[in-house]
Amino acid sequence: RPGIHSILRNKKEQIWLSELKPLLNSCGFSTHGPMKFTLDGQNSDLDLLILDQREKFGLCCQLKWLTAPDRIRDVEYTEKELSIGLKQAQLSLKWVASLPTELSAQIGVSRDELRQYEFRALVLSKNTIGSGWTYMSGVPIVNERLLKWVLGDPHHKSLRAFWQVGEERRYLPKRGKHFKDEDVRVGFANINFLGKDMGARLMGSWDPALDIDLTGLR
Repeated sequence: RPGIHSILRNKKEQIWLSELKPLLNSCGFSTHGPMKFTLDGQNSDLDLLILDQREKFGLCCQLKWLTAPDRIRDVEYTEKELSIGLKQAQLSLKWVASLPTELSAQIGVSRDELRQYEFRALVLSKNTIGSGWTYMSGVPIVNERLLKWVLGDPHHKSLRAFWQVGEERRYLPKRGKHFKDEDVRVGFANINFLGKDMGARLMGSWDPALDIDLTGLR
């Protein structure tokens, strides 16, 4: 079963890449990968490298095809996979930043030109971004919908802006606009508990055209 799972996972990523690359190319970016590499004695792969040649900004993406979990054991699995993705993305960034000759050869960009780039990394999930507890500074976890909203319709922002939206979590709903805190009351064995401001009540819908904070971003 593990072998079959691995084969299916790889096929899903291949299909996903075949959809992602044309989308990103239509936004004016060049796309490369997947690429296998070895760094510090560790074998890994870079799923997708996106280059914004105009702004000299590169994004190392680790892909994770994950769906929103509906069972406790699935929550644990999702967080574990995202945590693995963060470490893989961090290692990929370190490899790309070292400007290896094999990278230059595979993507057809000289090392001199690559030295002009600022490189960052992220984990791109097909659907869920997890609980929020799985976190690594400098390597945000985002999903495909956010990518399409920021880079495509309705915003058409830069690759650097997309990374910043993820890193600074500019997509989160806002207290006082989308939700408000409220008390939670729970009873158990004839004992009543009161949780002050531990619940949330929805106030208004979240709109990707209006509620992604793009202030100061190009």
